[in-house]
Amino acid sequence: MMGIHSPLEELWRHISRQPCPKEKLILNAFVEMCSGHQSPVELAKLLEDAKFHGIFIADVLGGYDVYKSLDPAVASGAQWPVLEPLVTVPAMAAATKSIGIGATISTTYDYLDSAARNLGHTEQPAHDDRYAQAEEYIKVMYKPLNSPWRDDAVQLDRARGIYTFFAVPGPHTVHPRSSRRSSSCRPARRGRAAIFAAQHAEAVFVSAARPWPALCAAGDFGRGAPARTVGVLALVTPVLGNTEEGAPAKLEELRRYASLEGALAHFGRWRGIDLDQYGDDEELREVESSAAYALFPQSFKDIIDLLIPELQRRGLFWTDYAVLGGTYRENFYGVAGQKYPPDEHVAAKYRWAAGVPASEHHIPE
Repeated sequence: MMGIHSPLEELWRHISRQPCPKEKLILNAFVEMCSGHQSPVELAKLLEDAKFHGIFIADVLGGYDVYKSLDPAVASGAQWPVLEPLVTVPAMAAATKSIGIGATISTTYDYLDSAARNLGHTEQPAHDDRYAQAEEYIKVMYKPLNSPWRDDAVQLDRARGIYTFFAVPGPHTVHPRSSRRSSSCRPARRGRAAIFAAQHAEAVFVSAARPWPALCAAGDFGRGAPARTVGVLALVTPVLGNTEEGAPAKLEELRRYASLEGALAHFGRWRGIDLDQYGDDEELREVESSAAYALFPQSFKDIIDLLIPELQRRGLFWTDYAVLGGTYRENFYGVAGQKYPPDEHVAAKYRWAAGVPASEHHIPE
């Protein structure tokens, strides 16, 4: 019997008493290019062998300096130092075939004050102003990624010497990739951020200490989203053991390695609250954020060896990729040929379908 000790333990026990659902889980590894992962290429190969859907690489553009100063984060190595994720993505992609690889890319910048200063700002733009800029940015990007190249423009007919065909002046200079635009994942937040995610995301991240708040957050997002399919990716940090006694014992061992100063610096970065100004017993009531980074307290090998076989036995996780060598979007939806966003997604309005003459291809303003 595999032992599990995590905030989702009650949900796990509930699931164990229920018939297996028809829908299978989507497993993505959530990592960051900091000191916790020494070999991104080997990690990518390991996760692909275990049939993970994807690897999501988090990123920040500044240090965690909300709590006291930057010193606690640096001293404890709280996601410090951090390597630019896009440097590692090509190497990881070259070593794998089917696993998807995503990275945090900001249309403005990370909201830390230190990140604002790193990019030449003297003060933080307002939250909604950043999302207004993001909305404009992504709509502008839909046009060169989807509209200038017709689906059948690149023929690669070497016998006749036909390679490209343009019917629209000023095309995007980069050869179109098979999926045109990458899959977009966003946190399930509130306000202007939720509107942006509902409009553009193909999947949303949900983070909560227990299952039911996570389900409520997903439900709140679903009620505000357009009538289309949106995946929900819930953040889980399992502590696994071979026995019922082994998992709690491992958790206690891991807690001995924890750094209080590093945790407070980490909390301050995400919640924007400097806990140094509060007493240890003072209650905090108004804290809102759905973004989170998780420490994987043991290697992914535990998840691969102990968790995935049990999920497969219960019919909750696949035994191989739905589309070997396919795009992340194809495997995310489990549909061969699903290289583009679904027709109901806003990006589909910009697509120039095969056989459609330029006079009939209308690009949204």
